[in-house]
Formats: sequence, C-alpha cells, structure tokens
Amino acid sequence: MPGELWPVKGDHTVGSMALSEQRFRLLDWLVDAPSGRISRDGEEAKLEPKMMDVLVFLAGHPNLVISRSTLEEAVWADTIVSYETLTSTVQKLRKVLGDDARDPRYIETVSKKGYRMVAPVTLPGHEGSHALRTRDAGSTPRTTPARRRLLTALGAILVVLAILAVFRTGQVDEAGPLAVSRFPEKSVAILPFKNVGGDSTQDYFADGITIDLITDVSKISGLFVIAQNSTFAYKDDPAPLDQIARDLGARYLVQGSVRRSGDHVRVNVNIVDSETGAYLWTDRYDRQLSDVFALQDDLTKQIVTALSVRLTPHEEVGLSEYAKVDPAAYDLYLKGQARVAVYSPEANAEAREFFEQSIAMDPSFGRAQGGLALAHAVDATFGWSNDPDLSRRLAAKHARAALALDERSPQMHYVLAQVYGSERRIEDGIAELREAVALDANYADGHVVLGLFLAYAGRPEDAIVSIRKGMKLSPRHGYIYPYALSNAYFVMERYDEAVAIIENVLERNNNFQQGRLLLISIYGLLDRKDDAEWEIAEVLAALPGFSIADEEARVRFARPDLRARYVAGLRKAGLPR
Repeated sequence: MPGELWPVKGDHTVGSMALSEQRFRLLDWLVDAPSGRISRDGEEAKLEPKMMDVLVFLAGHPNLVISRSTLEEAVWADTIVSYETLTSTVQKLRKVLGDDARDPRYIETVSKKGYRMVAPVTLPGHEGSHALRTRDAGSTPRTTPARRRLLTALGAILVVLAILAVFRTGQVDEAGPLAVSRFPEKSVAILPFKNVGGDSTQDYFADGITIDLITDVSKISGLFVIAQNSTFAYKDDPAPLDQIARDLGARYLVQGSVRRSGDHVRVNVNIVDSETGAYLWTDRYDRQLSDVFALQDDLTKQIVTALSVRLTPHEEVGLSEYAKVDPAAYDLYLKGQARVAVYSPEANAEAREFFEQSIAMDPSFGRAQGGLALAHAVDATFGWSNDPDLSRRLAAKHARAALALDERSPQMHYVLAQVYGSERRIEDGIAELREAVALDANYADGHVVLGLFLAYAGRPEDAIVSIRKGMKLSPRHGYIYPYALSNAYFVMERYDEAVAIIENVLERNNNFQQGRLLLISIYGLLDRKDDAEWEIAEVLAALPGFSIADEEARVRFARPDLRARYVAGLRKAGLPR
C-alpha cells in the first residue's frame, strides 16, 4: 500500500511521516527535515516549508510514482491550490538540488501520472546496505494466517462499501448501465476552424469566425463552453479528439472549416460526442459575407438543437435578430481582432488602425467599436500609451458606444471594468464584471478578472471561487489566471502559496513586472532580502524610472491597509522610494 517502505535489509521500515521527524540522506544531500535545511560538501540551503514537505513525501515513497492529487492532498491538505503551485514547488526543489528534469538524478516527472523519487534514500548509520525502497513483487512480506484473516475482513468491508456507494450515487463502472459522464453536463469546446481556401493569409478570417462563434455560443446559459484561449491551443495540434476532450473537460467538440472566395463564404461544421465517437450533426453553409452574423446565429442554433438545450426567451430573441454587416468593415474588424491578440505595442497600434478603418466604413458596427475600446484599454493597462489618461477616456467612450449598439456585449462591460480598475474604482469595476458574467456565464476572463478585483477589494474567499470558475472554463489558461489567484493569497497572508504561484508565472512570462513586484513585496514581508535582490535588479532593468511612490499610486488594492502592506513589503525588500 502507498506509504509503506520495505528496506533491502534489516527492519528500518520508514514512511514520510517518520522522515519528517529526522535526518536522512538523499543521494549526496543530507536532509535535516525538522530544521528545513539540506547540506552537502559545505553547501547548505534552507527550504521553504512546502518544498520540504514535498521532498519528504517523495523521499518517503522512493521509486513510487506519486500522482499530483496525492501530493497536493498530502502537502496542502484542505487548501485550494492551483495547478501551478505543485509544479513551481518541484521546479524550485530541482533548482536547489541541482537536478535536471530532462535527466533527473532526484525527482523524475512521469508524464500524465505524477512524480517519482529516483535518488536512493538512506537513514543515518545505514548508508549503502539500507537504501529504502517501496515494496515490489520481489519484496512482498510473508503472509501469515493472521494477516490473511485481516485481508479477508478488509476485502469484505470494501465490497460492502462499494455496494453502498452504488446505492448512494447510482454509479457503477463506466461500462455499466448506470455510468455517468465524466464531463460537465452540456459541455462543449469549439475547436479552431481550418482555413481550407489555400491562402494562408486568410487564417485570420477562419480564426475570427471561430472566435465570434465561441462568443455567441458561450452566451447560452444552458451550455458549459470552454474558453477560446484554451481551445486555440489545439489550432495546429493533431491530438486525437478523445484526448482533446479529456484535456479540456468537454464532452462535445465542434469542428469546422472555412473557405472564403471574395465575399462568398463556405463553412463546413460538425459536432462529435467524444464519449461515443458519434457525429451528432454535420452540415455545410454557403453565404455572402454580409450575412455572416446570420450564419453565426444559425450555427449557434444548430449546436443548441443538437445538444438538446432549452433557450430562455431572451436567448431566443437574440438568435432571431439578424443584422447585415459591411463585408469590408467586417474583414477589417477581424484583422484588428487578430492583431490585438498578439499583445505587443506594435501589434496593438496596428489593431487600432484596423478598428478605426472598420468604424469609418460602418459607424453602426458595434463589434469594431468594442475592439477599438479594448485596444485603448490594453494601451493604458500595459503602459503602451504616451497619454494613459487619454487612452482610458477613449476606451470608455468606445465601450459605451458599443454597448449603445449592443447592450448584451459582456466584453464591453469587461473593458469598462478595466478602465475603472486603472482609476482604482474597484467597486465600479466589480459591478461591470458581474454584469459581464451575468450576460455570459461562460466568460472565463470575466470570472478571473472579477476574482482579481474582489481580491483588490479585500474579499479573497469570493475571489478564489470566481477565479476557480474561470480556470475550469479555460483549463489551458494563460499566466494572468494564476497571477489573479496569487493576489487572493497575498490578501489572506498565505505567502508561501502566493510565492510558489508567482514564481511559476514568471517562468511563463519573465517580463511580467506586475507579478514580479508582488513577489518582491512578499519577499520583503518575509524578510527574504537575498531572494528579493535578483528580482529587484530585473524590475529596475525593465523599469529604470521605477519608484515606490509611483507604484503606490498605480497599484489597485482598494483597501488602504492592503495597499500599505504591499508598499511596506516593497520598502523592506529594498526598492527605491
């Protein structure tokens, strides 16, 4: 059973609980678990408590693959942690141990299964002959009559418990008649439509059709829709459909292709049930580009029908209001949408130009107004504007113009929230974000940023619930999602968990200075000045004119005590005032 250790010789059976109370040797390292220190050849390192807990647990089960869930339950108990928390902790352990994930001497990553301690573990005074290992077929202890009676009794108890479980849940094994789906009910992922026109410069058009369809379908309250930033991870990935479904947590997959010829569009689309492999629906549509919104509404209706979803009266009205669009204006809008998603100053400037040209062609085109609002908001948020106040005003202006043209646009409430956030009007931002997720319950970014704003407002428990919902809707989320979670842990003073998350965030995007500043503040509060020193050098290299006074004016924590704590951490860490 997991947790049992059987020595090669002698009777020194040890589990992770016992190792946590003593010193042991891990290959060439001496681990002093009670003090949290490891040493070798005159070199010594102090481990964070959770790092030591992970190391001890793996060392207590050498050569045994330990699943992520088992490690998380053992080390973090009832604490809610993100996927990145364990990953970051293992990465830091490897760094301290001098390990290489590609050629591990200590901790091996077993793909899709977990981690395994491959280094020999020995107890003091038993080096060499008493390396600990997990029980295998060759080391099974002798089964005595008493042991056989105990195992028989345990087996009978397990059978009774299994029967009771079936009566409680109505579930047997997946092949049985009472099996239930492992996916959320009515869960769907719309995969990137393929551009089959033979012209790669039209990829943006196929992507845009897909994004707009995801936006429309996600507004249907009876569906659980996976976010675009997760589904687009499979744009060029030939993974089997059942694997994609498992990775994304969606039972139904929508696939399609787009062929464009001038102002004519042909779309082929189908829906696959990943559990049975059956095609629930397949069809082809030939339309003029001016009717693209009617096409998207028809596709949404077909998806709703195929999955037997009941529409609310409001949703029925929304899907019956077809609108014409100027083909050239729509094409410019899609080009702008593709550029704003790059998230660079140059690409964002190009996006603004595309949106402005689209609006000039069709001032009533609400989506282009919304795109321009988003581009200005991004400029203000990331410091890409020479006049941030002007960018914020323009973002608010175009967001309100978009809402006047389409009051059901959750994205525009999101943009207004970002504008309010930059002005530290956090409660106003929360109100806009609540409206956004009310209009679109599947709006992953909306849920996560709502959680971030709730953390800024000093309501971390509510923040974590909202962020977790967004993470579920977008399982392959970007670094902003865990960063939002780290803010909630900062507010709760759960610094070890916040540090583990932010360090992983910075591994994914080393230029994300907002995350680095939060990490520096926590290092300062924990009096870890040595750790903060390198991070401070990175900030000052990226932001030569940085000052704590400017950061205090910028940071979004609405409660004065939270803002004061954040700033105090920056000062203690040694950043310039």
